[in-house]
Amino acid sequence: MKRKVKIGSRDSVLAVKQAELVIGAIARSHPELDIELVTMKTTGDLNLSPFDEINKINKNPFGVKGLFVKELERALLEGQIDLAVHSLKDMPMKWNQPKPLLPILAFSRRGDPRDALVSPLGHANEGGIGCSSARRRVQLERLIPGCSVLPIRGNVLTRLKKLDEGNGGYSSLVLAAAGLIRLGLESRIHKVFSPDEIVPAAGQGILACQGRQGRGPWTHYKNSVEYGFLDSINDPDSEDCARCETAFVERLGGGCALPVAAYAEVCGTELRLIGFYADEVRGIYRKGRLSGDRKDAIKLGETLAERLEAEDVGTRSVKGPGSVTLVGAGPGDPGLLTLKGRSVLEEADVVVYDRLVGEDVLNYASPDAELIDAGKRGGRHPVPQNEIEKILIEKAGEGKKVVRLKGGDPFLFGRGGEEMAVLAKEGIACEAVPGVTSATAVPAYAGISVTHRDYSSSVHVVAAHKREGARIDYETLARLEGTLVFLMGASRLAEISERLTAAGMDANTPAAVIENGTTSRQRQVIDTLGSLSKRAEALAIKSPAVIVVGQVAALGEVNNYVYRPLTGKRVIVPVVTQKERGKESGRFAALLRSRGAEAIEIPVSRIEAINAPLPPLGGYSWIVFTSAAGVEKFFERLRADRRDIREIGGAKIAAIGPATRDAIESRSLKTDLVPPVYDGTALGEALCSAAEGRILLLRAEDGAPELAQILNKKGLSFDEVPVYRTIPLKAGAVEFEGIDAAAFTCASSVRYFAQLRPGARIRAACIGERTAKAAREAGYEIYMAAKATFEDLADAVEEAAKPC
Repeated sequence: MKRKVKIGSRDSVLAVKQAELVIGAIARSHPELDIELVTMKTTGDLNLSPFDEINKINKNPFGVKGLFVKELERALLEGQIDLAVHSLKDMPMKWNQPKPLLPILAFSRRGDPRDALVSPLGHANEGGIGCSSARRRVQLERLIPGCSVLPIRGNVLTRLKKLDEGNGGYSSLVLAAAGLIRLGLESRIHKVFSPDEIVPAAGQGILACQGRQGRGPWTHYKNSVEYGFLDSINDPDSEDCARCETAFVERLGGGCALPVAAYAEVCGTELRLIGFYADEVRGIYRKGRLSGDRKDAIKLGETLAERLEAEDVGTRSVKGPGSVTLVGAGPGDPGLLTLKGRSVLEEADVVVYDRLVGEDVLNYASPDAELIDAGKRGGRHPVPQNEIEKILIEKAGEGKKVVRLKGGDPFLFGRGGEEMAVLAKEGIACEAVPGVTSATAVPAYAGISVTHRDYSSSVHVVAAHKREGARIDYETLARLEGTLVFLMGASRLAEISERLTAAGMDANTPAAVIENGTTSRQRQVIDTLGSLSKRAEALAIKSPAVIVVGQVAALGEVNNYVYRPLTGKRVIVPVVTQKERGKESGRFAALLRSRGAEAIEIPVSRIEAINAPLPPLGGYSWIVFTSAAGVEKFFERLRADRRDIREIGGAKIAAIGPATRDAIESRSLKTDLVPPVYDGTALGEALCSAAEGRILLLRAEDGAPELAQILNKKGLSFDEVPVYRTIPLKAGAVEFEGIDAAAFTCASSVRYFAQLRPGARIRAACIGERTAKAAREAGYEIYMAAKATFEDLADAVEEAAKPC
């Protein structure tokens, strides 16, 4: 009995013809197979709107290519077909990834890759040139100045009929030469465009055979379908060209609706690539060439894309004024950043920040945001104010959302008024987001209320540093009955004390100076006005500091700062963010702060969804999540595919720990199992005790192997489906001066952190042995948590942060 193989295709005439070419080649090499063609309509066939309109509705960064493959991919996952045949150029660029759930298993020998100009039959029409993509339109308009390009949709025969009947006002069409030739319509070609004239779509002319990947090599997780018969189909030259071209397009974020294209050809052991990239909004048009070893096909494509991007630096055309938001970052504690300030920071393209901005606050900026340090340049010299204003005007003039991030409040001695006036003069939209000022917050953290019903009914805030030539009226200040708060006065503390007493203020008036207020490094001295400066000098109190003079300062002795186990300690917490800085829940950092630490979260990697369809969810007894990120990406994928969580039926749900459990239960699902220790080993052991039937693991692409190893050892039936991967980030703006310890919650955070800070000497608190092993390899001093829980890890941090 012959083995049955079902091959799926779109039901357009061209798609069927292409599938038949693949079927014929397979049948000739493998006559023992019984091959059946299964056709179906895709969303792209049913929606005949112009691609630009579809893309605006869907807001899909990879254009609308997925509209031609989604139904076929679902049929593959559900076992309706065993193989799908696509035009490679119709597939989303994300196929070019390691370990995809639905991999491309074979690439056909390439047909004619060029675009062709087709004229109408019988008579010449007056009108525009019809084409179906921004890629063709942009290149045609440059190749033929003054031409009119009109959008057209439909399959090849539908488009030709519109042209021949004069329907739509087309004088000619641009179509793929390979498709015309495969349909026997090469006689309709009036002219072919060389790749130098119009760079073809990535993969044009190549047919892709897509199958299923499961736990074994090229096998479905359920049906054990083997794909050895594709050996006779796959063309290595086409495969190398395809990987090179799609790497170029993906690096630039291109698709049907974005004008990006690439064409590679094989010359012996070398690939020669031509790439095209345009940004119509900014008036950018780039075309370049690069050759390299075909073994480095993907790297070659990415390198050319990066070179074209680099050409844009300093040459981008202005697209009109953007905006600037003046944001107060608060006095240092990231918890004092306002909700609106955080929201604006997360959306910023550019962040121009000052020296006094709390380091952890910057983590709320997007990983893609440009961070500009306006507090230092060339060592420790501040950037002149006029240069800061030029930066704001330049970046806003590029159409970017700019955040001017200032310590405290931008309108309390923060030059916010000056900068807003300059921006208004330039016609740049400017908004202010007030911040918590150090004038009240820092004394409060030291137990000092700057107003008090019994001692002071007014407060006067004074800038100890003023414009050159300006003077402080100490005589008037000495006569005031309220509280005096001096900002930016650490270096002038002795002068302030002397001038106030000389002006008549009692030298026994209570006074205080607080250094690094609201942070773990906070220190304070409370004394009298006459003695304060000597005591502060003996303790080397330095900037930034807030000075308080008045009866309320004595309250700091009564309401003294509460010291906790990690008070005064600075702890680095490398984290993985889901999309942007600041999106991490911060559960562990919050625990450290509750123990008194200044916990600085450093994003070392971000989460990227794997945009592949999920398998059928029915039939599983357990659904297992190993991270909150996995929960998030699983539900995003369900929504994207318009599927229903009720597919899981009565399956029970397991979570690796509290954060993952909370993510599940926030979606109104009950969590049936959380291990007492939050790692893969404990989760695997708990599942072995509780689980029966098939298990579905939804996890990271390169997740820790312990969980699967334990399930395999116990003989449990399970499938692993990756729903996200982690991508390393670039180093941020955090300084390592005065760091007491670092806390690592997983091995990957150690590796990514070590890449960002090679050679750093770190006292590392580690949550488990696998994490500790990675830390040892990085050369860190190890402090192990007794158990894999956040409480035990915080205990390890306390040990690591103790003085040597």
